[in-house]
Amino acid sequence: MKKLIVLTGPTSTGKTDLAIQFCKEFNGEIISADSRQIYKGMDIGTGKAGLDDIVEKHDNWWKINDVIIHGYDLVVPMTWFSADHFRNFAMPVMQAIWKKGKLPFLVGGTWFYIKAVIDPFETIGIPPNTELRARLERLSVDALQNELRMMNATRLTQMNHSDRHNPRRLIRAIEVASAKTPKKRLALDCRVVFFGLTAPQEELYRRINERLDHRLRAGLVDEVNRLIEDGVTHERMEELGLEYRYVSRFLRGVISKEHMIGQLQYAIHHYAKRQLTFMKKDGRIQWFDITDKGFCGTMKRALEGFNHDTKN
Repeated sequence: MKKLIVLTGPTSTGKTDLAIQFCKEFNGEIISADSRQIYKGMDIGTGKAGLDDIVEKHDNWWKINDVIIHGYDLVVPMTWFSADHFRNFAMPVMQAIWKKGKLPFLVGGTWFYIKAVIDPFETIGIPPNTELRARLERLSVDALQNELRMMNATRLTQMNHSDRHNPRRLIRAIEVASAKTPKKRLALDCRVVFFGLTAPQEELYRRINERLDHRLRAGLVDEVNRLIEDGVTHERMEELGLEYRYVSRFLRGVISKEHMIGQLQYAIHHYAKRQLTFMKKDGRIQWFDITDKGFCGTMKRALEGFNHDTKN
């Protein structure tokens, strides 16, 4: 039977670097499950490659250190891209990797994307409603909450604090509540093993801060400025992830550089905690602490066992 490796975990745990290493050993290719690496021109802020990596750029995929990574540069930043779009992209790529006799690695921290491939949910195929969105985008957060409450009060109470105050999340929830739910899609027909990378909180926060400093020195502010010059609005920057949100605010003069760095560190720390909270709910994930010196060897042995297992 066909097999798939899922490698996930919170930001800054080194998922892609480890996946590249394992792809070389197990004849694999990577499918990036990162909701921001799909965007063209967003390279530094999303960590597509390191400064010392050997990179070849192609349409929809890159080759980094001789390993193919699918899912980079799929669309321009002003394009709306859903989990359904990601599933529709990833499925044929996975089939093509299997056809070549290679092993696909689905790698990233966007758990929503991974779930869309492995366990497709009922609302995944609901497309954006442009007329509804045009009306809703004029409403305040309180008005959006009230509208969702009238349509589906349970959905509103299930949202976390951040999402309840995020206009984009509220609009999508209203959009889903007002649409006819499509039939649930079939689950992926292959054997899957789930690996997760984690670290003690203090170490994870240290790595986050170190990575942010590295990205700023590598030209993150210039990258955001180029995107703005290319037509990406500040409103859109607010939706493109934490680095782009806070750097955009700095470039607008809303916050100082010092405040930008401090707020970014705090926001990414909180984001990593939320990632772990969602991921830890899935009991299929085998977790590995990256501060354990033997974790890589242990994971490699688990991969060898899974890869050589011929059970259906």
